[in-house]
Amino acid sequence: MEVKSSTPARSIAMQPTTTSMMRTFVVITRHAQSSASYAADFALWEIIFTVSSIALYIFAKHHCPHSCESPGICRIDTEPKSVETTFVGVHETFQFTKYTQIANRLQCVIPIEPGHLGHEGAHSHSKAADVFHFCDAECNNCGYICHLPLNHPQAEHDTKHGSMQNTSWAVEGDASAVVEIQGRKYAARDAGTPHICSLVCSQIGRHAHIDYCRSFDGSCQGNESLHIEERMLPNAHRPKDWISHKLYWERTGFRDPYSREEQAEFTRCDVQCAGKEHEATSSAPARPSFCILPIFHPPQPLDWTGVGNGYVSKDGHAFSCANPNTLRQSFHVIFVLDRSSSMGRKDRQPLANAPSSAVIMADNNNRFGAVLSALHGFWLSRWSINNTRKDAYSVILFNAKSEAVIQNDFASSPDVLLGKIAPIRLGGGTYFDGALKEAQTVMENHWANDRAPVVIFLSDGECEVSEPVIYDICNRAVALGQVIRMSVMNQS
Repeated sequence: MEVKSSTPARSIAMQPTTTSMMRTFVVITRHAQSSASYAADFALWEIIFTVSSIALYIFAKHHCPHSCESPGICRIDTEPKSVETTFVGVHETFQFTKYTQIANRLQCVIPIEPGHLGHEGAHSHSKAADVFHFCDAECNNCGYICHLPLNHPQAEHDTKHGSMQNTSWAVEGDASAVVEIQGRKYAARDAGTPHICSLVCSQIGRHAHIDYCRSFDGSCQGNESLHIEERMLPNAHRPKDWISHKLYWERTGFRDPYSREEQAEFTRCDVQCAGKEHEATSSAPARPSFCILPIFHPPQPLDWTGVGNGYVSKDGHAFSCANPNTLRQSFHVIFVLDRSSSMGRKDRQPLANAPSSAVIMADNNNRFGAVLSALHGFWLSRWSINNTRKDAYSVILFNAKSEAVIQNDFASSPDVLLGKIAPIRLGGGTYFDGALKEAQTVMENHWANDRAPVVIFLSDGECEVSEPVIYDICNRAVALGQVIRMSVMNQS
């Protein structure tokens, strides 16, 4: 030990006694003006501590202070770490259990010989010749480490998986769109942490994943992917793809943790039949009917025979259930239209840009033409449901007399129906009782228990109506087994 003193400051240095080591271990410097008894005590303890360390270094083996530097992970805790935490999303805030994994690099166990600062060779947590290390591959979604040995022969990594802390939801639709899983609602950019990699797909059922597009030339299209044309949050500026469950797990590099049965289910299209009969009720759970084709399949034609007793939707999906359009309530709609001379006034005219305008305006660019324009629009809306309909249509035209120009037609297209009444000439007065009686006759002559009667009565004039006529048509419908619906419109 060497102690040197100088006037303005005091320096105490400890140096090794061996000449082979030219290194100062501790240097403590203070201004003489601040020296006091407590400072001297502190310096003394520092000297004692340093001397003890040097003695250990010189005379005994001591532990290496470094961690194992071999490739891979030294230890993975078999029990995951669980923490109760709070999820805060756009629509909900709730408590959930977050599962994470603890992976460690262990302390080097190779001792350092007396008189040396280090040992030969690499730092290692074991003295064994063949030290075991886990693979260091990490699931990008949950952060769990592969539990197979380093450089394992298996093509895929494997782990138990935990909370999806590195993910966020992407939801199809606008900013108000949500995805609901087990009663919880999530919006775009909400964290995926409440769910676990190896469970969330089962909780969703048939599904497609979303990933960033890996091609900008359209080559991302295929059996396992479908490019998303719309911009989608999060990171709306980055193009995205729908990808299959299979491709999703292939891209992670980890073994698919779901059962073979579930994997087979996830290869199927996730589009559901929109029929109300599949929805949950107060006494029964939902019973969804899915498209029977593979996910991302090309559209099938409406007359595709592979669907058996099911049906093909307008957008080309095939379902084994009954077509919900055939299960909807069908009607016999009886239109009772005023064709008197006042309907020839031109203060009301057909829609200018409608597909039917030219046909209507050729003979009736007037009030009656405006009625026909609205009528054709109604027929088109009903016809657009899968290009079929179950409704039957009748049209009664009246002035002083009444004539049923269309009766119980349930097959003609909207254009054909319009063609039967567009050339009608107008004239004469009005007689409402006669028109309603004719409507009752048409209703009775073409009664069908599966079609509820509906009367739509339209006129621009005023006329007396006998109460018995109204009662008769209503009572007759009830007697036949249905309640009649009547709507009266006046455009005077």
